Amino acid sequence: MSRLKTERATRGLSGAAIKRIALAAMTLDHIGYFGAAAPALRGAAASLRILGRIAAPLFLFMLLSGLDHTRSRTRYVLRLYLAGAAEGLLCVLVNLAAQRRGAWLPSGTMFQTLFYTALICALADASVRAAREGRAGRACGLAAALALSFVPTAWDLLAGAGRAACPWDLPGTAGQAVQSVLPSMMRADYGPAFVLLGAAMFFARQTPRRIVVFTCFAAGCAVCWALAPGLAERPTVLTQFFHPLQLCMILAVPVMLQYNGARGRGSKWGYYFYYPLHRLALWLLFRWI
Repeated sequence: MSRLKTERATRGLSGAAIKRIALAAMTLDHIGYFGAAAPALRGAAASLRILGRIAAPLFLFMLLSGLDHTRSRTRYVLRLYLAGAAEGLLCVLVNLAAQRRGAWLPSGTMFQTLFYTALICALADASVRAAREGRAGRACGLAAALALSFVPTAWDLLAGAGRAACPWDLPGTAGQAVQSVLPSMMRADYGPAFVLLGAAMFFARQTPRRIVVFTCFAAGCAVCWALAPGLAERPTVLTQFFHPLQLCMILAVPVMLQYNGARGRGSKWGYYFYYPLHRLALWLLFRWI
């Protein structure tokens, strides 16, 4: 039985292999983003960004697998939060040093998107399990924590409607620092729609069902773009996915289908360090060019 399982694991792609593909796609995407105006890239930037569309769905897909298999969801969620805060504060320090030259390094907020996805999934799942086990007090406490996780985003929405002060819009690096330590889903990569997509995929439970959920989401976005292409010109938390470039995220599905359930070999911490460092390196490189 174990031999058969091992043979199956050798087919397809392990989790580590899919993460490496996602890292490669993300790097190409950021080369296209930071180097869009570089003469060396000419017209290649758009193609690089198309290839990069598979990165976020693959990271989301592997995040859910990680939630299934991690020994401690609490540490997993905390690790993602700290990674997002550290990356954001690194950008703050770089921008403080470069502000006299008019340079600005935008924060990468994908860690924050993954943090909120993991947090919501973990709290909702734990609350449902506690309710099923008859532990009403724990279930209510977890449900309250889940509601609190939406407070920064709700605050940001109220501020956008002019009904509250908006610390995220403070001038200079102050607003960037606020987003680093008190992230709003409205300002994270892909926004709350992507977080809720992750939650829907998580509660589909099985890998094939998760792929179906993602495929349906991507197909639905394509249909909306086909029926009302003008929506892509008015980007919101949902219509941003109706843009032809974002529709290329469907290219992640063939990679997902190759997942064999094996963890694979790879440095867990390497992914956390690579994200902020490669962004900084590319930003410096193309500013120099």
